[in-house]
Amino acid sequence: MDGEAPASEPRALMSPLFDEAFYRAGAAARGLVIGDHTALQHYREQGEAARVAPHPLFDPEFYAETNADVVAAGVGLLAHYLEYGAREGRNPHPLVDLKLLRSQLPADFDGDPLIAYLQSRGAALKPHRLFDPAFVAERRRRLEPGDESPLLIWYLAGDPEEINPSAEFDGFVYRRLYPDSLATHPLVHYARFGEAEGRRAPRDRGPVARAAALIEAAARLDPDVVKPFADPIATPAFNGYDLARREFRLYRALAKATGRRPHVHVILTPWLKRGGADRAVVSLARALLENDEAARVLIVCTQSDEVEALDWMAPSRRLSVARIAREIDDAHDTCAAFCNFLRFAGCRHLYIVNSRFGWDLVALYGATLKPMMRLYGFAFCQDYDLSGRRAGYAWTHLGRAIDPLCAVVSDNGRSFAEFAADHAFDARDSAKAFILPLPVDERLDGVAAEAVAANLLTGERRRPHVFWAGRFTAQKAIDVAADVARRLPDLDICAYGGDEAPAGAPGNLVIAGPFEDFADLPLYEASLFLHTARWEGLPNVLLEAGAAGLPIVARDVGGVGELVDETTGWLVAADAGAAAFASAVRDALSSPREALARAVRMRARIRERHNDDVFGEAVRRLLVFAGGDA
Repeated sequence: MDGEAPASEPRALMSPLFDEAFYRAGAAARGLVIGDHTALQHYREQGEAARVAPHPLFDPEFYAETNADVVAAGVGLLAHYLEYGAREGRNPHPLVDLKLLRSQLPADFDGDPLIAYLQSRGAALKPHRLFDPAFVAERRRRLEPGDESPLLIWYLAGDPEEINPSAEFDGFVYRRLYPDSLATHPLVHYARFGEAEGRRAPRDRGPVARAAALIEAAARLDPDVVKPFADPIATPAFNGYDLARREFRLYRALAKATGRRPHVHVILTPWLKRGGADRAVVSLARALLENDEAARVLIVCTQSDEVEALDWMAPSRRLSVARIAREIDDAHDTCAAFCNFLRFAGCRHLYIVNSRFGWDLVALYGATLKPMMRLYGFAFCQDYDLSGRRAGYAWTHLGRAIDPLCAVVSDNGRSFAEFAADHAFDARDSAKAFILPLPVDERLDGVAAEAVAANLLTGERRRPHVFWAGRFTAQKAIDVAADVARRLPDLDICAYGGDEAPAGAPGNLVIAGPFEDFADLPLYEASLFLHTARWEGLPNVLLEAGAAGLPIVARDVGGVGELVDETTGWLVAADAGAAAFASAVRDALSSPREALARAVRMRARIRERHNDDVFGEAVRRLLVFAGGDA
């Protein structure tokens, strides 16, 4: 296309692609008065600029969107298509694939495939891969072999939720999977937007299609008879009783936990052990209850029944805990059943904290839940498996779940920046980041400060004790702690959190066993805290060590650098080996006054950023940020 306006524009517009009756109806719908003009004159003078469609299968908005050079040239869209576009293979409508049509025409055909399609009586041409004229004819029972353009008859007269275009696409299911498509013809929405966005093209539901509208209506009238979100074709024909039993057990567990009372806030977590994420769940529940004295909070454990962290906050009239791990079955769509429960429970805010079931729920049904409640995904850090490959829900699920989420919550900014780079988030996605600094138990503030000062300044009665605490895993790098101990034989590294030393560990790596609470450790013996993790968010154990008054040596990973710097501790590089850690430990122990000064500044930073009041205010801001109730 050279860019100049086609010289034969008036002649070009006199074509089968200018449908006067259709154009007049479209102009009237836009409030354009044709008056004494002919429809063709009005189109050239006003309708073209207003993007009124001249034919059902020529979409000017679509043509302009996919052909920016034509818009820039300032030529008429229909005229350009007739003069150049058809020959150049520029599709005039989301449901017209010129390349597909041309492949069904004789090899020597040299015209416009769309016009050939419109004029081909009885020829079973497919204008789009998801439109099957034989399938539509069999379903409608009204198409005759000689009818012009079955696509036009179906597109203009058919109910897209009643008659599907082929066995490969179901308009009824598509609209319920993606409520944002309701204002657009479902197949047009999929062809124009959905396919490029990775949305699913659901298959036709076969014989149950005609009953779908009745089933949906029944679900709205009585959800106890027909479950909302139910897809009849997905219901197992022979295993329905097993599924019913599983759903019954799931509803029974949830009803027992909630007392059938509404719960505005629902938090999904795998369990309630005594880790950092579990403390985050309990802190979040406490802040939500304090923010709204009338609200109820439900914590749902989806992977294990372990709930020892409830010692931090016992269930009450307004805080409920449900354990549903035994009722979750990936072979059945337990997520759909849980969606129903959320509706019945009056949930307005759903929080996903390290729960695979929760992330699957958002990935599968997030678009359906989004109009009813706010969805929050918590992602603290990147993760890796035993082979060093990327893992964790921020890698496997966040990219698929970002659209329905109203906020991606992390305890540090650097981790979210890494997530955004991983998934190539655009500005809209990145704007969903919300940093929520977690609180530290105020009872730890300075609890070991005097003892640590005495150990550092007056010298211990025995060898210096450097504390290390965490799970004995590849992430926490107990092997690096062992190597540091080997390089520093004049001190002991006391490792809490496991039972077995790494192979070949030196004798001055003292394996002190598991612990339930950081405050239970003999902190009065410590001179320093060592943190060697290979990847992290902002670990709770560092906050606790800093709050207690221990000087800190840590690796610059995740959000650690937001807490530890040259003024508050010793920060080694992310790729540092044992030698760098050993050097930092030596420097800290040989400069006791500087170590104590940095520990004091660390305590002040933690008091300022990580107290209950700051956290409660941040939770209130999160609700406002997400567009919910503060």
